[in-house]
Amino acid sequence: AHHAERSASHACCYTGHRTGGADGAVGNTLKPHAENCAPTERRAMFPGPPTDFLRFYFVYNLTKGEQMDLRLTGKVALITGASRGLGAASARLFAAEGAHLVLTARDGETLEATASAIRAASNVQVVTTAEDLVTPGATDRIQEFAVDAFGRIDILVNSAGAAFSGNFSDISDAVWKQSFDLKFFATVSMIRAVLTVMRAQKYGRIVTIVGNAGRQPGPRSLPGSSANAALLAITSGLGEDVVEDGIFINA
Repeated sequence: AHHAERSASHACCYTGHRTGGADGAVGNTLKPHAENCAPTERRAMFPGPPTDFLRFYFVYNLTKGEQMDLRLTGKVALITGASRGLGAASARLFAAEGAHLVLTARDGETLEATASAIRAASNVQVVTTAEDLVTPGATDRIQEFAVDAFGRIDILVNSAGAAFSGNFSDISDAVWKQSFDLKFFATVSMIRAVLTVMRAQKYGRIVTIVGNAGRQPGPRSLPGSSANAALLAITSGLGEDVVEDGIFINA
């Protein structure tokens, strides 16, 4: 517990960096801020890579019910797949940090229930728009909705997607197409729509939630694993293109 408390106190030592790292993170990774902490001391306290350290910090603070200061107060976060699961969890975490939310998902009723619970537990503004990301024009409508509501988009969290499993020989072309339509093509479209806003404001943070199977695919989850691997490639390549506009992208 002593090491956990000391580790958590040093979480702000690491911020975005344009070059890749060896810890498995794709996109803009992390570098130490010497004025905030000594990297050698942090390594001694928590010897894992920076991304593992931050994952530990999130879990540790959420378990204790403590609020982290990630300097997100007043930021606007757009979250897809926000009605349940990791999308809803991300929304609660951003709200706890003071960020205003634009939440979108296919199930409008569940989405609004999630938003209502967040409004009741925080002092941030939360707006929702029910959209199916694979519908033509959906991502542009979501972007316009967010800008109309808040005037900017600071953060995009891509959490929409569905997992399909089965024997390779039994998986139909329709399942493959469905996997890529939602997880890959819809995410690419959402990123493209939001980049227009982020480039104009010279600031943006994009996070795509990608399963580890994108790096280590199993034989029974190939459609989702392939879509995740494609998203990792997009993230890695796009990161170098957008960093000059003050935009960081990670998966």
